[in-house]
Amino acid sequence: MIYKANKHHKYALAALHLIAKTISLLTPQQAKQLVWNRTVNNRGGEGRNISLDLRLEHLVYLLKELLANLGVNLTVPAAERCSKVLKAVEDLLASVDSQLEVKRPSGKHTVTRSKADFEAIVKELYVRGDVFSNRADDNREYRCFKHIKGSLWGDLNYGQLNSWINQHKKDWSKRGF
Repeated sequence: MIYKANKHHKYALAALHLIAKTISLLTPQQAKQLVWNRTVNNRGGEGRNISLDLRLEHLVYLLKELLANLGVNLTVPAAERCSKVLKAVEDLLASVDSQLEVKRPSGKHTVTRSKADFEAIVKELYVRGDVFSNRADDNREYRCFKHIKGSLWGDLNYGQLNSWINQHKKDWSKRGF
């Protein structure tokens, strides 16, 4: 509904298609795979999943390093060999790092802030920016952020949304989705 309300028609259609697949078009097993096969956990442990797209970027980066190290010996057969041994090379590098106790950065940027810095920022926002003013007469809006709507789907016409969904259901049934 949020995509539709904000006129992101392609995202709205993709979201509708995903919902239709998970609820009715796919078998329960296929629907579960579609929902849950979006991330990978390389390091183990709870909450350490990364998206499959990011995982692919990591592999592409490693492959580019391998190909760059070939230098003038870079040929199509050599590139194919590098791509086939990519996982083995990654495992080898991880093993060497583990044995040498090399600590890799997590990829998370952590910045420690002092309590005094935090209080100074809040005071600046409160006093000079008047960000936290919220009176009944201004319809629960922040004066500093007037471009933000009160509701994410306030402009949504539910009748049109229903017609749009039904039209796509008819189109999908014709195509055999």
